[in-house]
Amino acid sequence: MTGSLRSRRGLAAVSFALTTALALSACGSSDSDTDSDAVSGGGASADTHTVSTAMGNVKVPVAPKRVVVLDTAELDSALTLGVKPVGATHADVDSGFLSYLSEDQVAGIKDVGALMTPNLESIAALKPDLILTSKIRHGDKYDELKKIAPTVMTENTGFTWKENFQTHANALGKVPEAEKVISDYAAHTAKVTEALGGKEKAAATEVNMVRFVEGADIRIYGKQNYIGTVLADIGLGRPAIVDKAKDGFSYDVSPEKIDLADADVVFHSTYGDAKKSKETQTVGSGLWKNMAAVKNDKVFPVDDELWIQGIGYTAAGKILATTIDYPMVMDTVGCDPKWLKANTAAAKALTQSYFDAIAMINSDKEKSYEIMGAAVKQSGEQFGKSAAFLKWSDKEANQKFFASDLLPFMKESAAILKEAGYENGFTLNLKTIAQTPRIDLATAIQATLSQIGIKVNIQQGNGSDVIAAHRARD
Repeated sequence: MTGSLRSRRGLAAVSFALTTALALSACGSSDSDTDSDAVSGGGASADTHTVSTAMGNVKVPVAPKRVVVLDTAELDSALTLGVKPVGATHADVDSGFLSYLSEDQVAGIKDVGALMTPNLESIAALKPDLILTSKIRHGDKYDELKKIAPTVMTENTGFTWKENFQTHANALGKVPEAEKVISDYAAHTAKVTEALGGKEKAAATEVNMVRFVEGADIRIYGKQNYIGTVLADIGLGRPAIVDKAKDGFSYDVSPEKIDLADADVVFHSTYGDAKKSKETQTVGSGLWKNMAAVKNDKVFPVDDELWIQGIGYTAAGKILATTIDYPMVMDTVGCDPKWLKANTAAAKALTQSYFDAIAMINSDKEKSYEIMGAAVKQSGEQFGKSAAFLKWSDKEANQKFFASDLLPFMKESAAILKEAGYENGFTLNLKTIAQTPRIDLATAIQATLSQIGIKVNIQQGNGSDVIAAHRARD
């Protein structure tokens, strides 16, 4: 199919986003006494309720109006529940707030400093009536924070994100909304599992998540972390190596042992500089190139801010679902040639659903975008802006593309490569900024060129790294 640089994956992505949307219609604990020192810095309502937190019971307003969040998970929770904080800390990324959140979502939120070193004066100046964070992040600042406003801390972050979300919902007075979010997520993961061929086939597909981290060893993520729970919710299998993860979090290796990360499918992300994180060295090594996942074109770079740092239901929804900006597990795992051959009926159903979606877009674009946007936590207008990068091609256009464009192009390309002395293709490096949609575009280019024997190694980095490499013609 044709439609964008993501054409090979677009059919499943778009149709699944639509059909899923239609299908969906659309706490820490403690025995200590109530913390009587917590006060409201923003004139909170006299009506309060008690929330059980990692620091004891805390009285908070029934409907807080001025919320400050001090970590990415708390920001995701608040926005997921329809609460825009007045202030938030920024992550250690070029964009400040994580890039998977739209500009509209974070517009007007005051930056109150770095995640680990929030500016208490900036927080106090906002006169919050509630502060959300975790003990592992800011437990040492609790006495100061609670003097500014009632402060709700969960014990940890990451693996306990679902329990933490319920604590956040309780503190925000959004318990009914949280119940719907949880229900929708369960339905969404079930749809992805079904699209992968069912529980047995999903479990038989072993998946690894590898993270290159500047200043640290390479992490093969275990099961007790945020992304591990998302993969488990889908029902995907995990290779035996993850059972060696320290505290269930990650099994750390050097580039010389990267082959231990091999699996049916390998996702990888980069935190920091590509060279300093050893990504460049590793993906160019023989060990990496000889991994079965690499040889089978089942290695996919993903956005670190979304897959690792964006802890919450909004981030999880965007991992599962897709617009032009967001990769979806089903694209890369489910719709490979082996899966298509084994699931002919499902593949035909997906294809037809795509064309049904095109027909609906042509007849009622506004309504279609509302439905598709809801599946990825976007308004119809926001989804329309993403869709502006796509060309919706109907059945006739797709048949013409494959018959008249793609197949002749692949034959001609093969002949040109042979004439140039590259009968077996060649390998090149593609540097890209480690953010969506750039990673997705790079992945699409990688997939397209692989069809004619050109292997593309994607190297992620920050903006300055990529620009410097371009200027140096590296």
